[in-house]
Amino acid sequence: MAGMPGAPSDLARLAALADQCVMCGLCLPFCPTYAVGREEGESPRGRIALIKGLAEGRTAITPTLIDHLDSCLACRRCEAVCPANVRYGELIAGTRALPGLARWRPLWRRVLDRSLSRPRRLRALLALRPALALLRPWSRRRGEWAKRIRLIDALPLPIDALPLPVPVSATPVAVTSGLVSDKASTRRPIVLFQGCVAEPYEKQLRDGATRLLIRLGEDVSQADAGLCCGSLARFGGDGDEAKAREDGLADALQRSPGTLVLGSATGCHARLSDVAARVSVATDELSSYIADHPALPSLRFAALAVRVAVHRPCSQRSLGARSASSVERLLSLIPDLVRVDLPEQDRCCGAAGSHFIARPSQSLGLRDRVLDDVATVAPDIVVSANIGCRLSIESGIDGRAVKIPVLHPVELLAQQLLP
Repeated sequence: MAGMPGAPSDLARLAALADQCVMCGLCLPFCPTYAVGREEGESPRGRIALIKGLAEGRTAITPTLIDHLDSCLACRRCEAVCPANVRYGELIAGTRALPGLARWRPLWRRVLDRSLSRPRRLRALLALRPALALLRPWSRRRGEWAKRIRLIDALPLPIDALPLPVPVSATPVAVTSGLVSDKASTRRPIVLFQGCVAEPYEKQLRDGATRLLIRLGEDVSQADAGLCCGSLARFGGDGDEAKAREDGLADALQRSPGTLVLGSATGCHARLSDVAARVSVATDELSSYIADHPALPSLRFAALAVRVAVHRPCSQRSLGARSASSVERLLSLIPDLVRVDLPEQDRCCGAAGSHFIARPSQSLGLRDRVLDDVATVAPDIVVSANIGCRLSIESGIDGRAVKIPVLHPVELLAQQLLP
């Protein structure tokens, strides 16, 4: 039917999901965006009402409606406390993917997400940072004739929120297209999924994880750089891009039957698992797999007398207790290390995909609360299992002129691995 935001079957499914909400409001205290301004449209209940009206044809698509839907962090804290078991994550993702909503979103958002999910474009974007930093103050001084240059300031793209990749000082692990372990293993071959955004940032994590897994007797290879699970595009409502990236990943995984794919980013894990399941490939989360490995007690780790603050990403909480406990179990293997919890362990840091770049005013306010929690416990190191959270927190810490490394827990463990 003309003018409808999506196919009737999709709208009917969304209406049915929205109808499960009893509008009790028990989710409101747990919603980060509602906590900022106490606005109903920024709450799960308010967004569900908007989605239901949209699906039933009673609510028009407007910039305000799009803004309320896109400001959701998809942290799913509301889902965890909902007495009616509303599948809010499925609901918000399905609504954002409606084709009729795509034209209301700015072009720069699609360009941003498609750049972040392609390592070459991301590296080019990072390379522009010094030039933009010089152009911004210059453009402000040049008056009206430099109006086009001043668009730099108008762009809602503070790429300063993206830290520059840390130079790699460790000796790189030799990784070939095949197996890298010379030890016999009775376990299935393992492929480390690099992910798109993480590719420029996580070389030390990938090399450290490879060393650990080899020492555990595993056969390891690293997936091709640039393979993407589509989570970033799906989060931003770019359905065509999400499907293209998911199909590309499925094709690549299909060429490696019988493997186990390990993902290091908790934010990618759900989508990675869904795509892998299409081609009958098994997946697991990196921290959990290593923490559960039967050979792990045989490894020795150097003592490290530091205080480590554990940040628990929203995406890790949604994976369940096993994933949440894996970080603590890994850190407990390092002698003399003292683990400290943040005062509000369940705070959302506001990263949420590309949210911390695309919607800085909202995201940075949420991040500041986490940074205040970090300052309260004054750790030597912060660990987090999600790449987006680490980039956001690291950028905020740097902005406060404090030197605190922000690492993946497996990266820290690998640094302490003894021969």
